[in-house]
Amino acid sequence: MKHSMLILACAVFCSAQAASAPILPPMASIPAGVFTMGSTEPPIGDGSHNPAEGPPREVRVAPFRLAKYETTVAQFRQFVAATGYRAASECWEFDRSDGIALTKSGWNAPAHAPTDYHPVMCVSWDDATAYVQWLARETGRSFRLPSEAEWEYAARAGTATKYASGDTPEQLCNYANMKDRRFKAAARRDFGLEMLVTDCDDGAEYTAVVGMYAPNGYGLHDMMGNVAEWVA
Repeated sequence: MKHSMLILACAVFCSAQAASAPILPPMASIPAGVFTMGSTEPPIGDGSHNPAEGPPREVRVAPFRLAKYETTVAQFRQFVAATGYRAASECWEFDRSDGIALTKSGWNAPAHAPTDYHPVMCVSWDDATAYVQWLARETGRSFRLPSEAEWEYAARAGTATKYASGDTPEQLCNYANMKDRRFKAAARRDFGLEMLVTDCDDGAEYTAVVGMYAPNGYGLHDMMGNVAEWVA
């Protein structure tokens, strides 16, 4: 299941700082370019394709920098500890009776934060924005959420295939933590759910530590799969 989280863009060069300073995300430089944004795929059961994604149109993107990895539990925990910020305490979770249900468990619940190196989950757009504003303020750097066009351009990484890894869905498990065979078995075992999945094995039942899979052509990890990501 994909939970909402955040990924950072940066309009300026972002270098390392001392350990006592905010944890800075490693950044990748994304070149300027033009790409076809949007999809003509038909809607499917889990909402992955939405009619609002079309029609495809040509979009020009200026150069920018984007975090190589999804924002981690440790990064968000540091922000909360430094500011006393109270993040949203709601999360969509699998439920044995209803399939999916909204619960009151938050980003730091053990099920959502197995390790500091997992992506932070169950954060709202307001939470993501507050974190980005804090990081920019503390570092003096132009951190922000990427636009929808920037995110899709970076996810495609210069490709015109169905996925950045090609047209074959079975290859996706090399590049992303997908709804795969292992997830299907876990969902049946834990929640009694029969899920439609990609026919491959990515090695993880649910979410995975960030950066566990091969990067795309721009050096970005987990742009597909693992968790959903907020944009501006």
